[in-house]
Amino acid sequence: MAAGLHDTEREPRTTRRRWWGQSKGAVAPPGSGAMGMKLFLASVTVLFAATIVAYLVVAAKKEWRESAFTGGWPVTLWFSTGVLFLSSWPLYSALSAVRRDDQRGLRRGMLVATILGGVFVLGQGVAWVDLFVNAPAGKLTGLYVFTFYMLTVTHALHVLGGIVPMVVTTRNAFRGHYDSLFHPAVQYCNWYWHYLGVVWAVLFAILLLAA
Repeated sequence: MAAGLHDTEREPRTTRRRWWGQSKGAVAPPGSGAMGMKLFLASVTVLFAATIVAYLVVAAKKEWRESAFTGGWPVTLWFSTGVLFLSSWPLYSALSAVRRDDQRGLRRGMLVATILGGVFVLGQGVAWVDLFVNAPAGKLTGLYVFTFYMLTVTHALHVLGGIVPMVVTTRNAFRGHYDSLFHPAVQYCNWYWHYLGVVWAVLFAILLLAA
């Protein structure tokens, strides 16, 4: 009995590491995490495609969009866009670092990317308030304004949903849970975050062209 306890205590550290509450040693089909992430991204793509189509249908009606936002897009919207694109670099650097077993680089990259993600959401919130305050009287209840907020809020909610696992992954990185042989959370955070960056590039371009 004592020997069994001793063997448990000496269990390799890698089998006790956790990701999203699941130990590395837990039984799971090979590649199930990657497949699940790809299916999730596919379903999110359908959602964004539907919202984009709805926005374009409404924006095609000049009388619906005319004078909705007379002051143009606020500076904070451009600022938050730059922050989101910038945040992809430290996240990618974190993935590169963990592949080299560079724990300091991993922690620094994850922390900076997570903070920038929060700054993006904050910037979006300020932009929404700015647009709301400066919109002409009687235009805030229009269908164009509704679809604009639906489009941007949908993306922001997915960004918030991405920040949560990034916070968890950052915490686990500081606890030494990842190395070059085991870092699925870092990989999936990269996939999802870069995906959101591409989606926002498309959305922002559509907003500029349809305005």
